[in-house]
Amino acid sequence: MLSKNNRYSLNYSKVFSYSSSSFSLQHNSYHIKRQRLSDLEAMADTRQVIKKRKRRRLKQFFNPSIRRQKDRNNLIIYLLLSRIKSCRTNYERVSDFAQTWGGMLSLNGNLNH
Repeated sequence: MLSKNNRYSLNYSKVFSYSSSSFSLQHNSYHIKRQRLSDLEAMADTRQVIKKRKRRRLKQFFNPSIRRQKDRNNLIIYLLLSRIKSCRTNYERVSDFAQTWGGMLSLNGNLNH
């Protein structure tokens, strides 16, 4: 596999082979591509970090050396909540938002009249 510095040099040599008129366009597209790649890499890294955190929490949960029941209960609640959050769909989020706003509007209406 190519190292980070060499990964883009192939693209770059192609860019230089174009005429000077199209050079700026090619150069811009190269930079955009490179930015997109680095963004994707960053996203992948954060996903890995999140996975590691979850794994660590689960290990803590199943570790019998954690004696204090309170900690264990808090961990159970935390895991359940994170699970629920990840399972919720966009539709549910939107409907919740609409309901709360509807409730607030009706409340305001009642106060005014």
